[in-house]
Amino acid sequence: MASLSDRGGTGGFLSLLLWLQLLGPLLSEASGGVARPRHPGEHGWQSGAGGQVGVGKQPRLTPSAVFFFRWGLQSPGRVLSVPSFPNHPVCGRRSMRIYGGTKAPQRKWPWQVSLQSYNTHVCGGSLITNQLVLTAAHCVVGRDYKVMLGNNELFQFDENEVVVPVKDIVPHQYYDVRQVTNDIAIALLDFPVNYSSYIQPICLPERPFTVKAETLCWVTGWGRMEGNVRPRFLREAEQKILSQKKCNQKYQRYFRTPFNLVREGMICGYHDVRRSPCWGDSGGPLACEVNNTWIQMGVVSWGYFCGVLPSVYTDVIQYKKWIHDILNQASHIYSMGVSMLLICLMLPEAILVTV
Repeated sequence: MASLSDRGGTGGFLSLLLWLQLLGPLLSEASGGVARPRHPGEHGWQSGAGGQVGVGKQPRLTPSAVFFFRWGLQSPGRVLSVPSFPNHPVCGRRSMRIYGGTKAPQRKWPWQVSLQSYNTHVCGGSLITNQLVLTAAHCVVGRDYKVMLGNNELFQFDENEVVVPVKDIVPHQYYDVRQVTNDIAIALLDFPVNYSSYIQPICLPERPFTVKAETLCWVTGWGRMEGNVRPRFLREAEQKILSQKKCNQKYQRYFRTPFNLVREGMICGYHDVRRSPCWGDSGGPLACEVNNTWIQMGVVSWGYFCGVLPSVYTDVIQYKKWIHDILNQASHIYSMGVSMLLICLMLPEAILVTV
């Protein structure tokens, strides 16, 4: 017999392989391996306040009353495994001081990403850590995704561009395509990206607060322009925050309904000359500048045609706890897997033997 410390033989190597094979299922689960879809309530997440918004006795939107900025199907939530979820200390900064929107200068929105599938732009998204992207749940319709960062031009390679496969995407477990509620998802990149002047994370709101009406924010994306034209370059458009009450009044008058179509967990934005998100902008960020720092207040979700009525965004503030809960639980699983591996590698040499 040869021990693991027998460097001259193959026993030690085979013993290590044996232990790694035994640990394989645990480590694959902890590192974001393939997981079966889970139904709401099955996963055991305790989201608490802000974890589930707008589900219950709410009027449902008919297909004729609403469109999504990216047509999609409902997808059940799944467990996401990531090491950690820190707010980057320099998030929301950039190195320089949509529909009907204008072309965005390079490096102006370094957190903007293009979520792509089979070499086609599907949705927008925003980088919130070096390995996590925030997007909309209705964007999640398949499994083969990648994200492009560091380039404002689609499908035109740039030396600052980084393309990363998506390892896993988790839509909110209570996303409801009929009520258009909980329209938020998190994507885990296959590997962390390096920050540069072209790639930076955007900040998330640290504490609950309400964005005042008429606050000026910006929405960005590669959505359709006037005439149904698909842009090559990233577009930007100003958006003024509209109170939920006034936003509902506009939709109620337009559709002649007494129901509130804009619900808890949603915020509205508008532009005086009908500049707004459109098809292909879904999942992109609604960013507001606060004390020289850009904070993501919304995720592009839905609206009625392009610019006809105010655009509706998922209210990120309402889902901050949901984001933290998922990632903290995933971090715990990841830590357990790594700890087990370290313990096994540190076992007495006499235990790891082979014939």
